[in-house]
Amino acid sequence: MAIDLKAIDERLAKAKEDAEFWEKARAVLLDPRMAQVAQNGHTSPTAHTPARPSTQLRPYGEMIQKVLEVLSESSSMTTSEIVDRLTKDGYAFKAKEPGIAVNGALISLQEKGLARVSGKRVNAKLWRKRKQDSQEAGLELPPAS
Repeated sequence: MAIDLKAIDERLAKAKEDAEFWEKARAVLLDPRMAQVAQNGHTSPTAHTPARPSTQLRPYGEMIQKVLEVLSESSSMTTSEIVDRLTKDGYAFKAKEPGIAVNGALISLQEKGLARVSGKRVNAKLWRKRKQDSQEAGLELPPAS
């Protein structure tokens, strides 16, 4: 009967991996912060700090207004170009993914008849403002400054 050393080596390697995992788990569980979580049943306020600073609540539709303003200034733009323009103009996005927020605003503007897709550039849609009175679509725009 031959001894299969390869199988033994594989099992030994697996056992070493398991031992490393449990050592790391033990170190985490011995951390005083974890003991505090176990005692309180929840984390302390300092344990979960937001990735971005909190800002004041914004009026509903602010993003839509900003996107429409940018579209008014240009003939056609992609979503990423709008994000770049708003960022350059100093707009601080609250969304984790600004492109998704801008795309949502564009779709909302399209549904209201204020924006439309005017073509494609590579894989990106080109957006432009529709020529129509914004008050007809039910969107009040601030006076131009």
